Amino acid sequence: MEETMNTLSYKDLFNYINSDYNNEEVIKWEGFEITVKKLLPLEAVDAFVNTVVNAVFQDGEYDPMYLEYSILLSTMFAYTDIRPPEDDDVDYSNYYCQLFYGTDLCDTILEVVNADQYNSMLDIIDEKINYRIESDIDKISRQINELSDFVKEFGNQFSDNLPAVQALLTSLENGEISIDKVLDAFANKLRDSQFGDETNVNAGD
Repeated sequence: MEETMNTLSYKDLFNYINSDYNNEEVIKWEGFEITVKKLLPLEAVDAFVNTVVNAVFQDGEYDPMYLEYSILLSTMFAYTDIRPPEDDDVDYSNYYCQLFYGTDLCDTILEVVNADQYNSMLDIIDEKINYRIESDIDKISRQINELSDFVKEFGNQFSDNLPAVQALLTSLENGEISIDKVLDAFANKLRDSQFGDETNVNAGD
């Protein structure tokens, strides 16, 4: 006799998850009771990842010094009922460092956290950081190409400036000059020169 299998519906699945799966666990740490989530919802995962990625880019530059710190900080606030302080004018970074590196709080929290989801988030963070770095490199390459074309056009119009143009290109290749500043300076110079020529023509008529 063949065994009849019941079809599992979404409703049955969700009811099973809601009724039999406890996503929170209360831990005791140094005399404190802390509620820890095992899994984060998708929205919280997105916030966790973006918070860490944004934290390691200070003024547009990648700074790995903030990577582990921001991961531990996000872990504490995203997975537990510990709330961040409300007085934003106070710098708590030193206290957090003592908490993260001087105690086993985060290790205790991670004993409860679902390892598969957590490690997946760390992989996503790594991928997003690498993507942003590579995108910045591509952007700089495009800027260099655009600037080279601009400089060539400038040099064709003002042949007396060719030695300076060559020196500029060398400095750009060596990373000694900011591309954005050079673009602005050359644009202003070219605009002033064009306006100056037009003024002289009008004055000589």
